[in-house]
Amino acid sequence: MLGKAWEWAFGGCNMHFPLTFDDGFETLVRFRRYRGDVPEEMLLRVVEHEVVALEALAKAGCLVPHAWRAPSQTKRKSSRKGGARARTKLITGKRDLHPYFFIERVSGTPLRMPNGTPPDEFIRSYAEEAIRRSSLKYTNIGSPNADGTIGPLATGYLFNSPSAPYFFGPFTNNRDRYLCNIDNKLEMICRLVYCRKSSTYAYIFYSVMRELVAADAELAEPALETYIAHADEIPSQFLIDDKGKLLTVIDWEW
Repeated sequence: MLGKAWEWAFGGCNMHFPLTFDDGFETLVRFRRYRGDVPEEMLLRVVEHEVVALEALAKAGCLVPHAWRAPSQTKRKSSRKGGARARTKLITGKRDLHPYFFIERVSGTPLRMPNGTPPDEFIRSYAEEAIRRSSLKYTNIGSPNADGTIGPLATGYLFNSPSAPYFFGPFTNNRDRYLCNIDNKLEMICRLVYCRKSSTYAYIFYSVMRELVAADAELAEPALETYIAHADEIPSQFLIDDKGKLLTVIDWEW
C-alpha cells in the first residue's frame, strides 16, 4: 500500500550526554535519535563514517573534535536455546540504545552574524581551515572508509533506501549523484512518504529538475579529486573565540 510499503528513515537530531571517567577524563556520548524505527545496521554505518571522517580530519590537523569508537553494544552469546541476545538498555530500560561514539568536549561560542557578515578573523581562520582540508584528497563522491577509499554516501536524511544496503554510491560524477537523489525523491513522493501535502507540485518540480541535471554536461565530468566537505555548514556549527577566530567545526554527520 502507498505510504506503508517502506519505512523511511529521516529526521531527528543528534543527542549528547556529558561523561566523566574514573580517571577524570571528560568526553561526550554522541548518538543519533530518529523519528520511528531505524535499522541498527544503518545507524552503525552512519556513525562509523562520521568517526572515520573525524579521524582523517584530525590527523590532517583540521579543527575538529577528536572521536573514539565505543565498545560493542550488543552481546550475542547466550546459553539459552535459540540464541536470545542480551542487549544494552537505556536507564529507563524501555528501548535499546542507538549506536553511539565518544567525542571530545570542545570550547567556543557558536558563530553569530547579526549583520549577515562574519568577522574578518573568522574569514581568515576559515580559509586556513579550508586549505588544511584540501590536503585530504580522494576519488569519487561518497563517504570515507577507514582504509582511505570512498564508500556509499551514508546519510540518514532523505537520501537512502528503506532496505539494505540502505545507501547509494559511491558516484563517479555529480550528475549521477544528483540524478540518484532526485529519483529517490520521486519514488518517495509516489509512495506518499515525502511532500504529502503538495505531492503533485513536488513531483513536477523534481521531474523538471531531473531533466535539467541530466542535460548538464559539466555535472557529468568525472570527480577525479574530491575532499571531505561538511554536510551542513550553518553558523552554529562553527565555534569561535571572543575575537572571532575559528576554534572548532562540529557536527560531521553524513
